[in-house]
Amino acid sequence: MENRFFITTPVGLEQLAWEELQLKWPILGLALPSDRKMTKGGFEIHATPQEIFLYSQWAKIPTRILWRLHQQKCRDLPKLFNIINRYTWKNVLTQMPSGIEVTCSKSRLIHSDRVKETVRDAIEKSLQGNPAKKKDQIFAKEFPLPKVYIRITNDILTVSLDLIGEGFIKPHSDKWTGKAPVRDQLASALAFILYNKIGKDGELSLFDPMAGSGTLIWQMANFFHPHLGATMPWQGLPFTRRLIAQKKKHYEWPIINGQYWAYDQDEKMTAALQHNRKLIFPEDEHQFHLGTKDFFTLKEFPKAKAIVCNPPYGIRINRVSSFYTHFFKQVEKSSCQYLGLIIPRDQKRPLPQFLKEVACYDTMSGGIPIYLWILKKN
Repeated sequence: MENRFFITTPVGLEQLAWEELQLKWPILGLALPSDRKMTKGGFEIHATPQEIFLYSQWAKIPTRILWRLHQQKCRDLPKLFNIINRYTWKNVLTQMPSGIEVTCSKSRLIHSDRVKETVRDAIEKSLQGNPAKKKDQIFAKEFPLPKVYIRITNDILTVSLDLIGEGFIKPHSDKWTGKAPVRDQLASALAFILYNKIGKDGELSLFDPMAGSGTLIWQMANFFHPHLGATMPWQGLPFTRRLIAQKKKHYEWPIINGQYWAYDQDEKMTAALQHNRKLIFPEDEHQFHLGTKDFFTLKEFPKAKAIVCNPPYGIRINRVSSFYTHFFKQVEKSSCQYLGLIIPRDQKRPLPQFLKEVACYDTMSGGIPIYLWILKKN
């Protein structure tokens, strides 16, 4: 069993995710990985499973963590069956995986459906002949099953196990969302950028004037907290029972005295904001100021350091230029010194004289090219 892990990230945010790891890893009492292989869509590191399991509870920018179980040359189905069948699956699976994802390119093995069927049969035979212990099977029922990822490129087979599942994507099944909620990882990336710019003094006050269900605000307030309500496949792996039972340690995270304002002009979205605040931050009501207000008619603005916003786009805006002209006028009236936007790439506009660009990250969201755009008043 190898100790190589691939941390997948939104494309374009690989370096930012690595910087998050560099910040959080030492706070968790871990020595930084000595090697790192950066590639499009993530980076690979050597670490122990225990280190990765701990890190996964606090990582906010990554989308998945894949455990590299095995790698070798493979050019035909019989050999593939033997490789998979010989692996000791009872160490990482208590029953068949929830799915098998196959990618084949530039190889003799190119039919992904036949590869998937072969892998499934080999894992099934392995677990039938050498099953996990009954107590491990019972324990694992509380947690989601992992997926197995098979990649064959240039005749090199890589077998990986997804340790996270939907844990980074759907931590709250009871959370209310709007029509086009921003992805948690993008909100967390924006939070990290702003923390580096204006939050290291321990004060990070933010205002989202078009908050929807509040994803931007929740992720920013939660950046130095563990994933709330999330269950992940690694928690049900056979050898992690003793890790789950261990007493949780106290970690000295940066202290952020945050105040967060979240407005939306739709009363239904305000109700969603109130519901989600009670769900995610039940004991921190004093930190959050929620209301039904139209940003374009505001006369008084929250005294926040930064405005953060994922403005509407597409058919929800009749005229993009007019929208941003009025939007920037309101920003100028506020006391906020920074502006953090998540916008489609085609909505980036020339800046008014009172603003300058300090950072811009090019990434994707649901197949749409977007920017994380950080602006500052002159």
